Amino acid sequence: MAKTLFYGGHIITENDQDEIYQKGWVLVENDRIIGIGEGDPPEVDGEVERRNVQGHVVMPGFVNIHTHVGGTIFKALSENLENSFYGFCFPMERFLTPESMHAISMVGAMEAVKFGSTFINDMYHYPHSTAKAVGDLGMRGIISGKIYEPDFCRLQYNDYTPIPGQAEEKLGVNVDLIEKYHKTYDGRIECGFGPHATDTVSIPLAKRIRDLADHYGVRIHTHVSQKTQEVEHDLEAYGMRPVEYLLETGLAGPDLTAAHCVYLTDHDAELLQKHHIHVAHCAEVFLKTGVFADVKKWYDHDIYYALGTDWVALNPWTNMRFYLAGWRTLGGIDRKYSNASQAMRRATIEAARFIGKGDELGSLEVGKKADLLVLDVRQPHLTPMYDDVIATLVFNATGNEVETVMIDGRIVVDNFKVQTVDEMSAMEEASEYCKFYLKKQLEAK
Repeated sequence: MAKTLFYGGHIITENDQDEIYQKGWVLVENDRIIGIGEGDPPEVDGEVERRNVQGHVVMPGFVNIHTHVGGTIFKALSENLENSFYGFCFPMERFLTPESMHAISMVGAMEAVKFGSTFINDMYHYPHSTAKAVGDLGMRGIISGKIYEPDFCRLQYNDYTPIPGQAEEKLGVNVDLIEKYHKTYDGRIECGFGPHATDTVSIPLAKRIRDLADHYGVRIHTHVSQKTQEVEHDLEAYGMRPVEYLLETGLAGPDLTAAHCVYLTDHDAELLQKHHIHVAHCAEVFLKTGVFADVKKWYDHDIYYALGTDWVALNPWTNMRFYLAGWRTLGGIDRKYSNASQAMRRATIEAARFIGKGDELGSLEVGKKADLLVLDVRQPHLTPMYDDVIATLVFNATGNEVETVMIDGRIVVDNFKVQTVDEMSAMEEASEYCKFYLKKQLEAK
């Protein structure tokens, strides 16, 4: 139907006034929010689907600014193995194919959307497959191709020797992705460039990527200072740290997503702030390994950052808690800033502004896209529900309370089930690929 009315529930707007309606309503027409308010809903002309959401919370969809949905293949592998990043995951990626990437990306995207992410900013192998999976599922996102020069199997030995022709191949794939998928699926799917990291993309290649991004008018997505090996490589190879590399190559700027930025000096932080480089903070994936970014340093230097989940776990709810727990444990910052409300804003409206879409996404306001969640909060772990609904959710919700997800005015998840694809078939197909590749990797070691 063209119009949908949600009424009778808690409404979290995430607008500039942080308004929360204890009993409110949201009216959607086609792909836009055309009304929102407190109390009983107005009379609506024409055909309308009325959804009574008493006992529920309606809120904006999460804007997940750093993901690798295809990285779901490493679930329960990367967290417990020694040297899993360079020694296991990267080598295992060599077995992926376009066909398997579509299946695995679909499951990762389903996980993300069922936990409430309506938008993802994704970079990985075979990006055409990911773009198709995310588009067919009904999500919104920016998809980039993973561009790099060395053999990822050799990085564990600190061997960065470029594979002849690989840079051109990966760059060509990314250009083709943009030409075929940018602004497709009714504009829900956009594309960008994905230079993997400062240590796997040479300075000349990075400069070419900046020129191409400017030519196509698209964003850039990369990893910065995520590992000590990366920092050491850049100092030895370039005579500069990763953040300085961003300036040297021209990648720096507000259209860049700089993921992680864990190992920073004060000078690095000053450069990030001065050049308006936005940082994607992925708390859970790092804190599981015993590492956490110095968020207090970001705060002290007024660096703009928002939250993403990275790979393996695509749950923004647990990620918000890891973010707050890590910051409070290691940063000791005033609770005025490290609180539930700020965590949710950095996963919704501030994340939307981060990727230049604050006028369209991230909050429930008239004129914005109808990207929203409905959570069933009639749960023992969410009881009692005091006036501070956000605190109850951020500190207690699991993500499994997400009953309905609407994206672009279309119901993608309803009654806790994906409506656009066969969930069980998708999971079975992806599981077969993942288990097959794990066997190949174990046999190859």
